[in-house]
Amino acid sequence: MLKNKFVLILLILLLAFVLRTYALTAVPPGLTHDEANHGREALDILDGVLLFYFPLNYGSEPLYSYTAAGSMLLFGKSLFSLRLVNVVFGVLAIGATYLWVQRAFDRRSALLTAVLLAVSFWPLAAGRQALRAGMLPFFMVGAVWYFWQIAAPPGEKQPHKTAWGAAVGFGVCVAITLHIYLAARVAWLIFPLFIIYLAVAHRDRFRQAWRPALLGLGVAGVLVVPMFTFLQRNPQAQTRLTMLDGPLQQLSSGNLQPIWDNASEALLAFVWPGYGDMFLAYNIPGRPVFDGVTAVFFLVGLGVAAW
Repeated sequence: MLKNKFVLILLILLLAFVLRTYALTAVPPGLTHDEANHGREALDILDGVLLFYFPLNYGSEPLYSYTAAGSMLLFGKSLFSLRLVNVVFGVLAIGATYLWVQRAFDRRSALLTAVLLAVSFWPLAAGRQALRAGMLPFFMVGAVWYFWQIAAPPGEKQPHKTAWGAAVGFGVCVAITLHIYLAARVAWLIFPLFIIYLAVAHRDRFRQAWRPALLGLGVAGVLVVPMFTFLQRNPQAQTRLTMLDGPLQQLSSGNLQPIWDNASEALLAFVWPGYGDMFLAYNIPGRPVFDGVTAVFFLVGLGVAAW
């Protein structure tokens, strides 16, 4: 009976792995500049260049390149080894998401989620390219998994015997995300925001969760001190930030239009054709995050959640 319980998810993970490894070095063809830079960084690491933050890609977090270097050490210096990193973490992210959704909701929802992640365009594309953002979902889901053990409804059985062990796991996962990709500097805010929501709407869960959550964020803060100390002393390493802060600079000057345009276009990019990423290297130009069918379910789901 136990074996039968895992057959479907194992088949889904196998499908995800096959879709991500088939003709891996040929599709997409060639290397984007970002992939080439990660490859260069990985080769430099193998030659003994060990940094907290890498100067290529206008400055990039280090973990993907270190992991790619390990892949090259095991499987050889090749495009296959470089892209294999996100194949592995993409499949692991599906498995981790399945486990969390099954715990937070039910097994049917978890299986449906896993299938969609296995075959949908964006997870599949991210799993076939050597881009550091492709590592992020696995560790973000890991953070959610541990956080849920802290903030779940009272009485729900959790894998960790104490919330403090889950808090440490939560903090480690958050810290790892901050060593992967710039977007993690904003993504972690969902956790304190959820704690604030619990304080307003679910006081019993708030009283249960806030101390372990604070501990977890403290653990994350300690673990990222070396990298951010380096960046504070070497601000020129973060060239990317100066390329992205234009709307914020305009906002500080009292001009709301650029930030409004960015926000509205980003929201439309979830469901509306023509507003998706236009860069051919990473997307079918203009393709939204969700296709026609999943966009409907996404919007209905938002309505149900709001209701």
